[in-house]
Amino acid sequence: MHNPNLILQHIITKNFFEYYHCRYSHSLTLETHKRQTHGLFVLYAGNGSWMQNDTVIRLHAGDVLLISNSAGNCPAISLSAPFYEYITLWLDDQFFSDMNMTGEDLMLCFKESRRQNRPLFRPGQSVLDTVRRLCNRIEQEQSVNSYGNHILMYTAVIEILVLLNRTYFELPHARHKDQTENALINQILIYINEHITENLTLDQIARQFYISRNYFSHQFKLYTGCSPYQYIMKKRLDIAHTMLSNGANVSDACDSCGFSDYSNFLKAFRREFGKNPSEIKNYS
Repeated sequence: MHNPNLILQHIITKNFFEYYHCRYSHSLTLETHKRQTHGLFVLYAGNGSWMQNDTVIRLHAGDVLLISNSAGNCPAISLSAPFYEYITLWLDDQFFSDMNMTGEDLMLCFKESRRQNRPLFRPGQSVLDTVRRLCNRIEQEQSVNSYGNHILMYTAVIEILVLLNRTYFELPHARHKDQTENALINQILIYINEHITENLTLDQIARQFYISRNYFSHQFKLYTGCSPYQYIMKKRLDIAHTMLSNGANVSDACDSCGFSDYSNFLKAFRREFGKNPSEIKNYS
């Protein structure tokens, strides 16, 4: 189906990496919880927020996020500017294992960002220009059927990783930790996560933090890019997906993640993942 808000989209899937380059003119939430890979997210234009567990980080044009899902992270990126452009590059563990033959660990920036809990950094315009040039090369080589084009695509990916590793370690001032931008919302996220299986309502959460329901809804949407209801629903579905992947039966997953109605759980699960819960369990 044609999406009138989609201005540009390049999707490239090769062994060990996936590449996406998109421009949109409407709000969007990018889910990453289904991936067991490492990722780079580069925001060329627009703004938004990056949300993981009890943390919200505001995103601005020029930001780079290092996403490491092997650590059990389940981040979501919400973009809400009138126009935005971004690139995501997903790399699986085999890619990095193959590169270890060179004696260089291209995962260093991911490891360090996880250790310091600083996944966000702002490398500066010259670095971003170089990343864009390398990404253009990936797209150009994908569009032709010339000798060695796959090799040139892989070398461009490696160059991006080398450049960002150098920048991350050589320019420590480029690292940012914006998690405290809204302490109230971060505390609310902690509360929701600790009570996710209970009957959570807007009024109850607002009373817990001595704020009005309208103020709570407005601030939550402003800093996370989604409504409280959407966040709670996605969080519960993530829990159910994890339980099913680990072998739990469907009814236990439904009960344990806070759903009181089995039919609503099935509908929400299909809408979120495009599959029935039983398909996830059988696949695992």
